[in-house]
Amino acid sequence: MIHISYASEKDTPQVKRLWTEAFGEEMPYTGWYFHNIYRPERCLCLYEADNIVSCLQYAPYKMQFLGKQIPVAYLVGVCTDPAYQNKGYARHLLAEIDADLAKQYRLLLLYTDIPAFYQPLGFCHCYRLNHMELPARFDPGQKKKWRSGTLSYQDIAEYDRIYTLMTADMDGFIRRTQANWLNFLGDFLCDEGALFRKDDAYLLWCMDNGKPRVKELGYSNAAAIADGLSLAAHLAAARGYDSFIWDAPLSAPLPPGITGKIIPYVMAKLCGSREKAEKTAQDTQDYLYRGKHLWINEMT
Repeated sequence: MIHISYASEKDTPQVKRLWTEAFGEEMPYTGWYFHNIYRPERCLCLYEADNIVSCLQYAPYKMQFLGKQIPVAYLVGVCTDPAYQNKGYARHLLAEIDADLAKQYRLLLLYTDIPAFYQPLGFCHCYRLNHMELPARFDPGQKKKWRSGTLSYQDIAEYDRIYTLMTADMDGFIRRTQANWLNFLGDFLCDEGALFRKDDAYLLWCMDNGKPRVKELGYSNAAAIADGLSLAAHLAAARGYDSFIWDAPLSAPLPPGITGKIIPYVMAKLCGSREKAEKTAQDTQDYLYRGKHLWINEMT
């Protein structure tokens, strides 16, 4: 006998077990996530008897779109106990959360490496990024222009000022409160990332699957982008790598001669749509493509 309900505090060990089985117990991130981000009241679970065999979580955000802030829900941690897979439990939960959140949220958003799993439910890729692998090179003078960023309120205010300038001509991105910034940067720093800033830019640089990566480059002008990429190139060269990766907004004003490959990114779905999957996907695209320079930033 199965039933679905939101988790309670006593369910946290079971939810964490499913999470680590599905995604690995990556420390310190997993500990940080369950201490700082996880909320049982936002975790929908499917139970067999008293055992949680499938679950997912959502986080509420405000998206900037066509001059307004609209409520969206980011889905995360969709997983099923391996012994209970291939029974449609995760799809059942996704349908349930979609219907449950329809009165409060306009869109559901998620990152995934298995888009074919979500497409039959009406999700589609509405966002794209400019994927670039750029050469590393030493530039010691560039590093002198930057200073280490911190999680102080003063620094966060500066990141947000730059972020606001960067997104002034964009749509579809998440507005970041001070709490959002702390969560986003806390998540990033769990991955041993490095945070740098100067008056017109900030750079989040990390190692990702053995490759140097720009996690996010915040800029207020084209020159700031060039400086950020020069710093990233120097950091990669200093570690002995010959290149680094940046997945940039399509609207970013790139330095001359730099090109990339357009790749799909976050999937979206109009919340509560009762149309068939293909129609829901098309309606979702039609809705979002009214915006200009669509970009979605990292969520936690």
